[in-house]
Amino acid sequence: MPTYAPERPEVVRTLELRGGNVEIFEARDAEVLAEGPAGTGKTRTWLALLNLLCHTYKPLRVLMLRKIQATMPASCIAEFQQHVLHAGDGVYFFGGSKSEPAAFRYSNGSIIAVAGLDNAEKVLSSFWDLIYVNEGTDLSEAEWETLTTRLRGSDPEHAPMDKDGHLFVYRRLVADCNPTYASHWLMRRTDNGRCRLIRSKLQDNPA
Repeated sequence: MPTYAPERPEVVRTLELRGGNVEIFEARDAEVLAEGPAGTGKTRTWLALLNLLCHTYKPLRVLMLRKIQATMPASCIAEFQQHVLHAGDGVYFFGGSKSEPAAFRYSNGSIIAVAGLDNAEKVLSSFWDLIYVNEGTDLSEAEWETLTTRLRGSDPEHAPMDKDGHLFVYRRLVADCNPTYASHWLMRRTDNGRCRLIRSKLQDNPA
């Protein structure tokens, strides 16, 4: 049975973006890393952006993953369910099957599949419009490079668009991480310009 977004009192919530979190929403680079301490709002901002894009473009295919799938329910999935999704959004959680990964499914046909790289057969055999990695520094550079090959180009068979007919064209691999050492491969990737680095601060989180 599908699991729907949890029922909560109906309230109007606005996401106040500051500093690096504004940059997250505006970035269109092929690779983007948001780095900052816990509590800066970077994960919440990425998840809010994924949700907005899935509601805006149909049918968008988004992949959310971590290095180890078992860590997701208590981290990014919990954040997504508790602070981003709202009752009545038309989003439900599909627990997966032998042929399909677990995913948040939208009424317009968009999906956010969830997976870990320790159990990624179903998702790495598919192509995605946007891939979000929670704690990107846990991955190896070879795993990151593999993910870049899973971003599809625009084609007649899959062309997500908004209500005005504008195609989704900014396919990208994005991630967040806590501060790490300068010689980490992902930080070196930002140094040589292959990946855009966005730094978030505690002051960026209105909470």
